Amino acid sequence: MSYKALNIVLNNFVNDSRVIKECRSINEKLSININVFALHEQGLKTYEESSHFTIHRFALKTRSWPKKRPIQLIKYFECFCSMYKKALVLKPDIVHSHDLNALPISVAIARKLKIPIIYDAHEYETQVNGLVQGSLWQRSLSILEKYLIKKTNKVITVSESIANEYVRLYDIEKPILILNCPPYKSVKKNNLFCLEFNIPNEHLIFLYQGVLSSGRGLLQLLEAFKELNDKAKHLVVMGDGELETTVIKYAQENTNIHYKTAVKPDGLLNWTSSADIGFSTIENTGLSDYYCLPNKLFEYLMAGLPVIVSNLYELKRIVHNYNLGWVLEENTAEHIKTLIESIKKDDVTLYQASISNAIEEFNWEKQEERLLKLYKELLNYSTN
Repeated sequence: MSYKALNIVLNNFVNDSRVIKECRSINEKLSININVFALHEQGLKTYEESSHFTIHRFALKTRSWPKKRPIQLIKYFECFCSMYKKALVLKPDIVHSHDLNALPISVAIARKLKIPIIYDAHEYETQVNGLVQGSLWQRSLSILEKYLIKKTNKVITVSESIANEYVRLYDIEKPILILNCPPYKSVKKNNLFCLEFNIPNEHLIFLYQGVLSSGRGLLQLLEAFKELNDKAKHLVVMGDGELETTVIKYAQENTNIHYKTAVKPDGLLNWTSSADIGFSTIENTGLSDYYCLPNKLFEYLMAGLPVIVSNLYELKRIVHNYNLGWVLEENTAEHIKTLIESIKKDDVTLYQASISNAIEEFNWEKQEERLLKLYKELLNYSTN
């Protein structure tokens, strides 16, 4: 029997690395036909086929309307109806809901077609940055999640602490932990940053890799490296986002700060391995951040880099338990500067054995095993 799976995301499904990995794994290893429902944006195709999945992007008539909350609900209703109708035509055998915003649509489809449903919570959904705690909207989302999560067959999430919180809050079976790790790859040490920015080989290169936005400690990093007396320690910022102009300004004014635009995923780890130490300095703006395990952490490790991380619960636990680097006392320029000044080039080699052991667990192939097992169980269940 040839099964069909429906994955629902409420984004444009262009750079959603976690969902792409999940869809590819299910298609390759279980030969399940994958359809992805996503939102259309200008310049993208409404229908797109790849070797592993088919994308259906929905062009909503209300998409250009204002972003005020009552208007957003109207937009959501249009999205709900459009995706629901299309799903009834496709008739999938299982529906995989990514994030809380896709869950009402997914539950409605699953109940109508009498098929299993997976809820994949990519973060602590009711505690995300920007959501005012105790507000009417936050409390409404909590009630919605509490009600809908009981309608699902299985829940997936991204850190041990978040899984425990869902058990405590909703009295459900413990969610399955699937971390957003890169595929296992043997990455040799490269020298691309030294060549690109004319950095002497004996200097120490620290890397910030990812989205250039607030809430990630980037401004504190820039200030810390600006104030360093030892200019043989360099910060490379690689990515794009709202703070790009700020990063470029610091790079122009400081010889030990450098900016590199985002690179394609297939060549990313070659650039990452050209640094010595990676930064994951997410700020503690809520429980979703406090319990997070960002994919950049695992990319640094796969490239052989020890890390410097924020003093957040899950990040601290992983770094200490596996001996992978340093934990900042506070996310301030002063604390960052003090730590950087204490690190020597030779310190990097002390963590290589620990990193090699850690990536045997923190790779996509290891995480994939749990996902495949879950799909097998639910699809067998659906045919009984």
